[in-house]
Amino acid sequence: MVTVQTLTVGAFQENCYLVVDSRSGKAVIVDPGGEGERLVEAVDKSGATLEAVWITHAHVDHVGAIASIKQRWNVPVYLHPLDRRLYEAAGRQAQVYGVQFEEPPPPDREFADGQ
Repeated sequence: MVTVQTLTVGAFQENCYLVVDSRSGKAVIVDPGGEGERLVEAVDKSGATLEAVWITHAHVDHVGAIASIKQRWNVPVYLHPLDRRLYEAAGRQAQVYGVQFEEPPPPDREFADGQ
């Protein structure tokens, strides 16, 4: 059974998702847009092992907590290659909106069309 926990985070109140496979005990976090400490706590509370971060697109409100998550777990960040430039500009996006932002590390893996 797969459970999906919706966590509304950050200045833009963006929806982040913690997806947990209860059989395997593995999880992914989708679009961690902000409030890194809160997301880390949610993963810990789930009891699951975080396996990856999936980014649907690289607006600042979808990538703002990646640095916090990567500091806690060395898991791969998946991003479609067409969003790479936007991902790299997230710090500038944050400045425009006046929100705090910690630069995320480069993505580790690329989503392919259809994944």
